[in-house]
Order: sequence, then structure tokens, then C-alpha cells
Amino acid sequence: MFTKLKSLLKTFAGKALFVVAFVLAFFLVKEGKQILVRENAMSSATAKVNETMAGEIKNAQAQATQEKSATEVLSDNLKKQLSATLEAANTKKQKIVVASNTFFGAYFLNTRTRPAYCRALGTPTPAFANAYAIYHRDLFSAAEEIQIQDFKENNHAYNIDKLYAPIAPALEKVIAQDMKDAAAALKISEGKVCRSMEQDANLWVTELDYKKQLPEVAQLLLKSGNANR
Repeated sequence: MFTKLKSLLKTFAGKALFVVAFVLAFFLVKEGKQILVRENAMSSATAKVNETMAGEIKNAQAQATQEKSATEVLSDNLKKQLSATLEAANTKKQKIVVASNTFFGAYFLNTRTRPAYCRALGTPTPAFANAYAIYHRDLFSAAEEIQIQDFKENNHAYNIDKLYAPIAPALEKVIAQDMKDAAAALKISEGKVCRSMEQDANLWVTELDYKKQLPEVAQLLLKSGNANR
């Protein structure tokens, strides 16, 4: 099973499979957080996040060809937008906030949304969620410190549950597609993907290593963390 996974990840389609979820999650976190801070309205944030996600997916579907799937198109589009967002950031502070938002998208996906999805399928994945959190504790520590400061500067108290709440429905849709794509690529059921993640948690987490998936973002966080110590 895992040999098949590693072979898949060597291909562009395999890399796009997971990166697209990571990067799309960033845009969902960014949209939800901006509205939450500006309007302090959970329902508005949730609605905007869902609108953003639907628009990105619709655009990718329209651009898809026989040579490039909608998932690959979406991955390309989102990585370009992420790069443009980082380049447009005028200060180091702005860049590290973008990096923190990006990381939190992936962190939420793999420690909250994916485990909830697998649990609903009857295959809980606590070992996977715990392994992902432990493996990425250095990045999480740096990213959370940035979030705490950013919320404070916007006259809000940081609360990880409130940050997750408005984007949870959209992330559920992202992970549903992500898991369906993974199952199709591996030619197994989604439940078996969950089972593999739980049984081979450390191996899966190594393949989903954020430093490998988005190294530029990880470096920004790690440098920020070192600077703040």
C-alpha cells in the first residue's frame, strides 16, 4: 500500500493531489480570518469562505483539459496566487502572517478535518492526527505565535477554535475531494485510505511533511520562530 503511495507522490498528479488541499486551505483561512477580524461575524466569514472555494474550483474545472485535470489546474492556480501574495507583502510582518495562515490551513486539514471525515466513515485516525501534530510542532509553535500577535494587533483575542469554526464547512468539502482523489489514485476505498493513514501514521506524515510540500512557507515560519526566541 505505502509503496504505491510513494510512487504516486513522485508524479506531478500525486503532488498536486495533496498540495492543492494545503494551498486552498490557506485561502480559506485568510478569507475567514479577515472577515472575522473586520466584522466579528461568524456567519459572514463562513459564507465568504464557501464562496471563495466554490469560485476557485469552478475556474479550475473550466480550465481543465485532457492533458491537465482540474486538480492539477487548481494546484497551479493556487500556488501562483500564494507566490503573488507573498511577493505583494511589503513587510516581513505581512509575509510571516501569510506564512502562518498558510500553515494553519494544512494543520487544520490534517489534525481536525481529515480525522473527522475518517471518523464519519467509521475509521478513526487519532494516531495520524497526533503524529501530524507532533511532527509539525516546531512550525505550529511559530505559526501560533504569529497568529496571537496578529489578532492582538487587530484588537481581537486569538482563539484557535474560533479561527477554525468559519472555515470548517469549506474545509470539509476540500477534504472530501482530497480523499476521493487519493482513493481513486490508490485504487482503494476512502475507508481504506483512512485505515492506512492510521496504521502507517508516521509514514504518511513523513510524506505529508509540510517542509517538503511548501518549503518557502516553512522557512519563513522557522526563521520567524528563531527570531522571536
